[in-house]
Amino acid sequence: QPNLPTGDVRGHDRAQAMIESESARMTNMFRDTLDFTANDEGAWRDGEKAGRLRSSGAVRVATDHDAPFSIRAQPQEPTRVCVVLLVDTSGSMGTCWVSDHPARGACRVAHALSTAIGEHEGIDLVTVSYAYRADICEPTAKGLYGSYCGKGTNGADTEAGRAIASARSTEAYQRAVAGRDAIVGICITDGDFNHDVIAQVRTHMASNASCERWCGIVVDPKELPRRKQAMQNAFGKDNVTTATTADACAPEIARTVQKAIQFAEARRG
Repeated sequence: QPNLPTGDVRGHDRAQAMIESESARMTNMFRDTLDFTANDEGAWRDGEKAGRLRSSGAVRVATDHDAPFSIRAQPQEPTRVCVVLLVDTSGSMGTCWVSDHPARGACRVAHALSTAIGEHEGIDLVTVSYAYRADICEPTAKGLYGSYCGKGTNGADTEAGRAIASARSTEAYQRAVAGRDAIVGICITDGDFNHDVIAQVRTHMASNASCERWCGIVVDPKELPRRKQAMQNAFGKDNVTTATTADACAPEIARTVQKAIQFAEARRG
């Protein structure tokens, strides 16, 4: 089934409204992931009559303490983070209009990420759609699927390599590399990575000075072993997962974000 026609603005707006409703739980998951001070004891003040009930307040509750809650004293952001989201928008991904199509799941991930990230000044989101060409776009149904109808079903026919290069050419990515900040890459596709794309990814990850981690999501139930292996060759064996729709992989995405930030902080010493 093809994507919505290029000019169907109302159709994409209606799809976006449903996507926002469907992704509420995932948005909260990403918010928790980006709640950087939640585990920082120095960022909390205990003994309050209102606020968040943390594990440290359990004893106070058990002893009928009248102030068992905690509030944040000095919330602090970590170093800057650049999140790169690559979305395969080829025709085989389906349409953002149908709830169980891979395209719709990719849009849900994009909306949840952009909403959670938008609440933090220190985090940049770079979104790139790719099929027979690659475009930096807004993380919405219209942005991802409204500019053109995709074509191509695998890495030989889609511009995965150009999409990655486009993301790496952005100011946000280059600033992260220069600052040795955390870089989190997420690639959602039902296609393949050809040898050139694999070589390009491995070269960049080995040579740059950033703290870059990727999460590859293969959403095609067909030929999964071969396609998963190709992506593992690029991103690493433990960094690729498979699912019917991308939003089922939200926990893996959240873990990748956390690992990248932790690694970047450790390298900074």
